[in-house]
Amino acid sequence: CDRCWSRGCSPGCKKCLGEQRRPAAPPPATVLILVPTRELALQIQAQLAADVRPLGLRCHALIGGRSVRKDISALRRGQHVVVGNMGRVHDMISKRHLKADSLKLLLLDEADALCGQGSRDVLYEILRFLSPDVQVACFASTLPRDVCELFPRFLRDPPLLIVDGGGEHALSAELLREDGGIHEDGYMPRHLQHLCVVGTSGAKIRYLASLWGSLAGPRCIVFCASRRTVDQVAAWLHGALRGVGCKVRSVHAEMDQAERERAVHVFRKGWAQVLVCAQDFARGLDFPDVSVAV
Repeated sequence: CDRCWSRGCSPGCKKCLGEQRRPAAPPPATVLILVPTRELALQIQAQLAADVRPLGLRCHALIGGRSVRKDISALRRGQHVVVGNMGRVHDMISKRHLKADSLKLLLLDEADALCGQGSRDVLYEILRFLSPDVQVACFASTLPRDVCELFPRFLRDPPLLIVDGGGEHALSAELLREDGGIHEDGYMPRHLQHLCVVGTSGAKIRYLASLWGSLAGPRCIVFCASRRTVDQVAAWLHGALRGVGCKVRSVHAEMDQAERERAVHVFRKGWAQVLVCAQDFARGLDFPDVSVAV
C-alpha cells in the first residue's frame, strides 16, 4: 500500500493493515432532551427512535431504575440524541460517559417542572458542564412567574411562542422580559366539561363509580396528591368498578421501574380503563383516547 511504500516497510505489514481496518469513532450526542419523569423520557425516546432510525441516527433514554452499565455501553456505541431525567443525565455527564462538550442543542420539556424548587440545582449543575454556545429551548404547558424569572440565567433574549385558544392553534410571539413579564391569557379547550365534587374520600369514590355507567366507554386518569393515596384510591376503585368489568392500574415513584412500564403499557393498550397516579406523573404523556381526568 502507499503507506508501506512511504514508510519503507514490507508490503501488507500488520501495522498498516491495522490502521486501515480501524473502525470510525462512534458519534457523540449532539442533542440532549431533559424531562421530569421516566415515563415521558421513554415516550419521547420511542417516538424519536422511530423517526430518526431511517436516517441512520440513534436515540437513547437515560432514566433511573435501569442498568447503569447498559447506559454506559449504549453511550460508548454512540448516540445522536439522548433523552433523560436530570439525575441519571448528571451522573453520566459528571463521569464523562456523556460528552457534554459535543452537545449543540438542549431541550427542556416541561420546563416549569425542571426549574422547580426541588430540581433547579441539578439543572444548574448540568448547565455548568455545557458549552456557553449551546442552544437552549424550553417547552411548558404553564409558565409560573417564578419560573420565568429564572430563564435569563441560561437563556439569552429568548422569543416566547404562545399557543392560544382562538379557534385554531395560533402562535403569537413576544420577548420574555427580564422581570419575568409574560402573556398571561390562559388556554382552556372549550369542549371540556368541568365538574367539582366536594366530600369525603369514600363519597368521592362512590360518586365516580356511580358516574361511570353514564359515561360512554370512558378511559380515565385519576390524579392523587401522594403515593400513599394512589394505592388507597386504586384499591377503592378496583373494588367499586370490578362489577362493571373495569380494570384499574396504578403508578407511583416507589414502584419498580418494570412495574411502572408494565402499568403504563397496559393502560395505553386499552387493557385497563383507569390509571391512578401521582399528580406530576402524566406530565407530557400522550393518551389521546382518555376522556375523563379526576
